[in-house]
Amino acid sequence: MKLIDYSQYSIDELIEVKGNIDPKSENYESLLKELANRKEEVTTHQVKEKEKELNIAEKRVQIIGYFQVIAAVAITAIYFLSVFDGTASLLSTLITLVLVALNIVAGITAIKEKYKYYWVSIFNQALQVPNIAIGTISAKYSGLGGAYVSINLAPQVSLGVDASLSPGFALYQYTAPMQSQFIAIDILAIIFLGALITVSEVKGTTDTNEPPIEQ
Repeated sequence: MKLIDYSQYSIDELIEVKGNIDPKSENYESLLKELANRKEEVTTHQVKEKEKELNIAEKRVQIIGYFQVIAAVAITAIYFLSVFDGTASLLSTLITLVLVALNIVAGITAIKEKYKYYWVSIFNQALQVPNIAIGTISAKYSGLGGAYVSINLAPQVSLGVDASLSPGFALYQYTAPMQSQFIAIDILAIIFLGALITVSEVKGTTDTNEPPIEQ
């Protein structure tokens, strides 16, 4: 078998080869030697790749921030519609105020990359993960909408997939068990949680020199 000259390979190519080469290959030791000789280059490359992944995650978090601000506007608009049609109540007013404030604070801190306040967005997204209709109780909270994977419990057990645009919070209690019962999980909220937690864990502990907020 012809031995390969790995000195002509780029760092990307070396890393790719290492991930696919058979350790029993005659070229394996030669590959390891080349990686060892270029250890500083490999380390620099890995750092840059991690920074690139983090930058992508940070941009996703900013997008989530804009979504949350838009959600605050949408929830407010729906509330005013309920005022006009006479269905608004003191409870719905209080819930609207809390959700609007939550989405505004979560959105602005995410957009401005205030890492130590990412827990607000994490909390907001976590609230949106479950969507249930069990027995006589139906509960759902969504910023703008979601993409749901559900387990339908009645009238028969089955799996379902659904997407909807329904900003706001809804809680209903019926006098009799609902015909359609299910437990649903918002996949988009889980994806958003993943991005938020990733950046929060990395940057929240390292960014100790964040400039003070301007007055």
